[in-house]
Amino acid sequence: MAMALHEWVHGVGMRLFGATPEYGVMLVRWILPVAYATAPGHRFTLPQMVIVGLAPLVTLSVAALATALLMPSLGYYAFVVFAGNCSGAVDDIWMVLVLWRFHRCRDVRVIDQKSGLTVESTDPEASRIAETLDRSGWRFARLAVASFVVLMTIMWCGLPIAEWLEPADASHLLVGPAWFPLLEWAGDSIWFYPLNLLVASIVLALPILLLPAPRRRSCTAPQPGPDAPGVPALI
Repeated sequence: MAMALHEWVHGVGMRLFGATPEYGVMLVRWILPVAYATAPGHRFTLPQMVIVGLAPLVTLSVAALATALLMPSLGYYAFVVFAGNCSGAVDDIWMVLVLWRFHRCRDVRVIDQKSGLTVESTDPEASRIAETLDRSGWRFARLAVASFVVLMTIMWCGLPIAEWLEPADASHLLVGPAWFPLLEWAGDSIWFYPLNLLVASIVLALPILLLPAPRRRSCTAPQPGPDAPGVPALI
């Protein structure tokens, strides 16, 4: 449910900027099922693509938290949606961080595709940024971003979900198995296990490495005009 809402909000953002979104589900490396919303052939400006990328994270997270505050009886379901939405936003956050590297380039246009984004620009600096991305440790960076999002999700949602699953009269809540606790609550006290949280966030984020790597291809010399193919850097 959270995944479908997440992609639908991406599609709403695309429609706001004149694109016609397409939705679907694909298997990455025949292992990881991934839902997607894409607008093949439509060129977005860099700010537009940033808005499209972050729209689900911002709007659904705010909606889930507002629901938990205004309708406490639905709070636990709202926290589940919040957790699923944050997990689904890992690659969106990564995408925005990489896209922002091109914010000083001229005539930047972004084409959304099922398996990534194509960044086009007539600015030679875009080519240098693309070469830097080729050499950068994208796997480590993507894993770091994913781990951070997973960690924040556990911290925000762990106890509410544990409270939902435990009996109503429980006076002690534990997130994680007894041999590997992550969070613990008893009365008015909350305990955190930093090392366990760090290890768990990295392990749970490992599937992000199955997603396609950044890739770059050559093209003809840039042509003038914002909608003409320029120097590509694929994410």
